[in-house]
Amino acid sequence: MDVADCAQRSEGWLLKAGIDSYRINNTDINETIECIDCEEIIPAARRKAAPGCERCIDCQEVYEKGQR
Repeated sequence: MDVADCAQRSEGWLLKAGIDSYRINNTDINETIECIDCEEIIPAARRKAAPGCERCIDCQEVYEKGQR
Protein backbone atom coordinates (compact mmCIF):
# COMPACT_ATOMS: atom_id res chain seq x y z
CA MET A 1 0.00 0.00 0.00
CA ASP A 2 1.51 3.32 -0.98
CA VAL A 3 1.03 6.86 0.33
CA ALA A 4 -1.84 7.59 -2.09
CA ASP A 5 -3.74 4.50 -0.90
CA CYS A 6 -3.31 5.54 2.74
CA ALA A 7 -4.47 9.07 1.96
CA GLN A 8 -7.52 7.79 0.10
CA ARG A 9 -8.44 5.46 2.97
CA SER A 10 -8.07 8.31 5.51
CA GLU A 11 -10.16 10.58 3.32
CA GLY A 12 -12.95 7.97 3.25
CA TRP A 13 -12.95 7.63 7.03
CA LEU A 14 -13.02 11.40 7.53
CA LEU A 15 -15.83 11.82 5.01
CA LYS A 16 -17.94 9.14 6.72
CA ALA A 17 -17.28 10.66 10.16
CA GLY A 18 -18.29 14.09 8.87
CA ILE A 19 -21.51 12.79 7.32
CA ASP A 20 -22.42 10.84 10.47
CA SER A 21 -21.75 13.89 12.64
CA TYR A 22 -23.88 16.08 10.37
CA ARG A 23 -26.79 13.64 10.50
CA ILE A 24 -26.67 13.38 14.30
CA ASN A 25 -26.36 17.12 14.87
CA ASN A 26 -29.00 18.08 12.33
CA THR A 27 -31.70 15.62 13.30
CA ASP A 28 -34.81 17.40 14.52
CA ILE A 29 -35.48 15.94 17.96
CA ASN A 30 -39.15 16.81 17.49
CA GLU A 31 -39.43 14.62 14.41
CA THR A 32 -41.50 11.47 14.86
CA ILE A 33 -39.30 8.41 15.04
CA GLU A 34 -40.62 4.94 15.76
CA CYS A 35 -38.83 2.17 17.62
CA ILE A 36 -37.56 -0.47 15.20
CA ASP A 37 -38.81 -3.25 17.48
CA CYS A 38 -42.19 -2.22 18.92
CA GLU A 39 -42.97 0.60 16.44
CA GLU A 40 -44.00 2.95 19.26
CA ILE A 41 -42.89 6.59 19.12
CA ILE A 42 -39.49 7.14 20.74
CA PRO A 43 -39.92 10.04 23.19
CA ALA A 44 -38.10 13.28 22.32
CA ALA A 45 -36.21 13.16 25.63
CA ARG A 46 -34.76 9.75 24.70
CA ARG A 47 -33.80 10.94 21.21
CA LYS A 48 -32.13 14.00 22.70
CA ALA A 49 -30.25 11.95 25.32
CA ALA A 50 -29.19 9.28 22.80
CA PRO A 51 -28.98 10.87 19.33
CA GLY A 52 -29.41 8.30 16.60
CA CYS A 53 -31.15 5.78 18.83
CA GLU A 54 -33.36 3.29 17.02
CA ARG A 55 -35.17 1.72 19.97
CA CYS A 56 -37.29 2.99 22.85
CA ILE A 57 -35.70 2.52 26.26
CA ASP A 58 -37.69 -0.64 27.04
CA CYS A 59 -36.74 -2.34 23.77
CA GLN A 60 -33.14 -1.17 24.14
CA GLU A 61 -32.91 -2.87 27.54
CA VAL A 62 -34.31 -6.12 26.14
CA TYR A 63 -31.89 -5.87 23.18
CA GLU A 64 -28.88 -5.33 25.44
CA LYS A 65 -29.85 -8.24 27.72
CA GLY A 66 -30.04 -10.48 24.65
CA GLN A 67 -26.54 -9.45 23.59
CA ARG A 68 -24.91 -10.79 26.75
